[in-house]
Amino acid sequence: KYTPSMNMDTFYDKQWMDCDHSNSAYRNNLYISLVKMVTQPTSDAYIISSVKKGGVSAFDPTQRRVSGENFQTTQFASTAVDNAGKLHVGFYGVETNLTALYHSVSTDGGMTFSTPNRVSYFSGVMQANTITGITSSRLYPSPYIVADKYSSAYGGNLYYVWSARGIASVTSTAMRVYFSRSTNGGESWSTAKQISPASAF
Repeated sequence: KYTPSMNMDTFYDKQWMDCDHSNSAYRNNLYISLVKMVTQPTSDAYIISSVKKGGVSAFDPTQRRVSGENFQTTQFASTAVDNAGKLHVGFYGVETNLTALYHSVSTDGGMTFSTPNRVSYFSGVMQANTITGITSSRLYPSPYIVADKYSSAYGGNLYYVWSARGIASVTSTAMRVYFSRSTNGGESWSTAKQISPASAF
């Protein structure tokens, strides 16, 4: 059981979990990533991760910051463990008023994380009522990161999908689905590609 603080000066949102099924030293570790929002004494939001080690009945109470110190805000953590036992965390971040998706990796069972690297910018998500019945303030990019765990030519690849109305700028009146791939463990990512049809809602 993972029990965060219930003090509303600090609260948690958008939890995501994954288990290590690899044959690494971290096999059976269970990971959770989420956003920690702090309202007092100053407003802040950042991505944290915690680990429940295989054979242990509770999560480690230590919260490890994934997103670093340079973001104006963060949200929408997503977690994936690859076939080598590396823990990948993707998230939304804002730097210098630019919205983008980021990736960080832990190679030591969730104890430490790499400096986040940018996957792609995106635009136009929370700026218009593009979905009937949902106000702009409740629209978000729905980003998800997954790792290919199969023993194939694509094993170890990372895949990232999200929704937006454009990348560097708004290019559509409706939400589109975008995709990016990494073949080197997240060190670099392919240019974002729209994968939803042009007529999508």
